[in-house]
Amino acid sequence: MARGKSTADAGQAQDKRSALNSGAASAPAAVSVYPPCLTGGVLHWGDRLKNAGCDWITLSCSSTYASGLLKSSGEIDEREASKGATGFNAYLKVPVMGGMAGRSWLPRERSNAWGLDYERWEYSSNGALAAAEQILTAGLSVDRKGKRFDMAFDFTVSEDMAAGELWDTLQPIWDHQNGLTGGPHGDGDRRAWTWYIGGKTADRRIRIYRKDLEQGNCWAEGPTMRVELVLKRELAEPVLDIWLEDKQKAVRVCAAHVESMCGLRCVEDLGEIPEREVQEKSMFGERLGVMVKQWGNALAVAAELGIDLGDLVKVKQARLSRMGRSRYRRELKGASREGVDQITASALHVIRGR
Repeated sequence: MARGKSTADAGQAQDKRSALNSGAASAPAAVSVYPPCLTGGVLHWGDRLKNAGCDWITLSCSSTYASGLLKSSGEIDEREASKGATGFNAYLKVPVMGGMAGRSWLPRERSNAWGLDYERWEYSSNGALAAAEQILTAGLSVDRKGKRFDMAFDFTVSEDMAAGELWDTLQPIWDHQNGLTGGPHGDGDRRAWTWYIGGKTADRRIRIYRKDLEQGNCWAEGPTMRVELVLKRELAEPVLDIWLEDKQKAVRVCAAHVESMCGLRCVEDLGEIPEREVQEKSMFGERLGVMVKQWGNALAVAAELGIDLGDLVKVKQARLSRMGRSRYRRELKGASREGVDQITASALHVIRGR
């Protein structure tokens, strides 16, 4: 998309932003006195908001935690499992109260928190999310990690407004100011295209699309523009915890994410974006934690029986090749730089599943 515009084009864009901000294109919305996006830096759409709510949850959890999730679901037959999604060997739709959840298990790669002893669960639709709330609130948070959290904001718009119009209006903020990537996906009627702000693999991304056109005859709420925030990994976990405790607070926090990315204000009362937890990690400590999680029972039994693990390790070390001894010295040097406290903290972080 060209960044330079003629004077006439710029004037048209300014008129479009004024109309979008004022609510003139939406019958039920009152005319706003807020300035256009470029002059005010914010596009106020709070008076257009119909509803907002969680639209998707993905979490990883220990197998022990997953067994509790299974107890709260309907009957399943694991023999009906299909090949798993990325990173897993098995996948199955699981019935939960009001909907279905996706369960992935038999992981192909180790987790720092649970080794190979973990699963991934995905919840969507209102019924499944209600079940997820009930189940997750009852479980121990140390045994699960939020991996993705989506919040959907639905706005009243005119029948002929396309998602690309809103995307284009916000471009001075998300592109020129924040340097985010963006683009469309779709074919046919441009009004039905989905427009993205943020990269596909980014920790946070925004999808903009006409929800009513996506749903067709199943949608009875009139022309609706959906602005969907997708949070992943470290950004998803704290918002999931907030959502389980206070739905409206989670809406305000997600609205703050949206405005910080593209300048669209979904609600007037914004929340505070949680700070990312910055922790000094020890690679050796994480490996040690995984080993203890995997072999903790065997180590505990050996200690109870009085078996000297140190002597066994010495026997193994005495049989090292020249290359093996070289690797040992490098690992000892690296671990010494990290320090006992950092190693212990990282090992405990993995063992406790945080």
